[in-house]
Amino acid sequence: MKYILLIFSISSLLSCSLITKRKSTAIRSLWTVKAGVSSSSLRTRLFHNTSPVFAGEFVIQGNGWDGIQAFEKKSGKQVWVYKIKGGVSSPVTVSGDKIYFGGADGFVYALKAKTGQMVWRFFTGSENMGAPVVQGKGVYFVSSSQKIYALSEKNGKLLWLYAGPALSGDFFIRGSYRPAVSKHILYGGFYEGSLVALYIKNGRLKWKRKPVSALSSNPALSRGLFLEGPCLLAPVFGEGLFCLNPKTGRTLWKGAGGETNPVTKGTHLYQGDKEKLYSLRKFDGKINWSVKAKASVTPSLYKNVLLYGLSSNGKIYAVDFNTGKLILTFPFGRGLSAPITVDHEAGEAYFFTVDGHLHKVQLIF
Repeated sequence: MKYILLIFSISSLLSCSLITKRKSTAIRSLWTVKAGVSSSSLRTRLFHNTSPVFAGEFVIQGNGWDGIQAFEKKSGKQVWVYKIKGGVSSPVTVSGDKIYFGGADGFVYALKAKTGQMVWRFFTGSENMGAPVVQGKGVYFVSSSQKIYALSEKNGKLLWLYAGPALSGDFFIRGSYRPAVSKHILYGGFYEGSLVALYIKNGRLKWKRKPVSALSSNPALSRGLFLEGPCLLAPVFGEGLFCLNPKTGRTLWKGAGGETNPVTKGTHLYQGDKEKLYSLRKFDGKINWSVKAKASVTPSLYKNVLLYGLSSNGKIYAVDFNTGKLILTFPFGRGLSAPITVDHEAGEAYFFTVDGHLHKVQLIF
């Protein structure tokens, strides 16, 4: 009888040990800070285009009200502030020791990431919502006036300019595409549906195509063009995700989604729209799976999980990227209109909510 009791006790201990070692699944809040510069900054603003970006030990966040700030990643303590009238309109790009972004005041900026000191700024005369792309000695972006600019990374001087279709006097568009840049070619898109390939050396036209009726950017999203294998990927609001031949601009396939930037992992693409979240095959755009999700904000990858939030409620959703099965929801109060930024090494994520707050959470998956 003693032997039986001993065996039972050992078995119970092993069972408890296995249970305690089993990994939990959770999202835990670490800190929240206000990312508006002044106390009067949180007025109504239609669009909040910016996701947090990392620059060393800092997390940098622009807002659509009055400027841009840097915070310590560990504590959330503010490091520096740079005020901009009308706020930051574009996603922020980090390259080397500098950050680049567009402002609502008609300028594109380069600041020192550690101090927030301005290195240079360039006046375009229009709001600049397109994310800048930095490659080599150039900074490339599409302005809301439908022009593609190439600037010197060092001093912001104009290298070349390509003028897209002119806006009529009674037409206003608040949005721009992020260009895609290869070694020799820049790809840009315009509101009336045309895509162009320009030689990056001088801005001369290589080809021009119009795959759909309109590339009318949804200004609430940070969308752009992306080079992925044999595809120039173009998400088109209300139309779907297009794969174009980068050499000719001709459509190779069309897939579902179109309202968010594509996220890639292995042979899969992930796309969202107002109704569903999709997993597409990278080589032909066919649907692997789809779930009702209203995933109109670009999803972010962490391990085997897709993370996304909605502008309409205060929740983050985590779904299995192989199946689309919901893993958990995390309520935090206010909606998102820009993608979540993940620190993969630390297992942490940062996101900006429409009430002007920057949040840091721990990911336990």
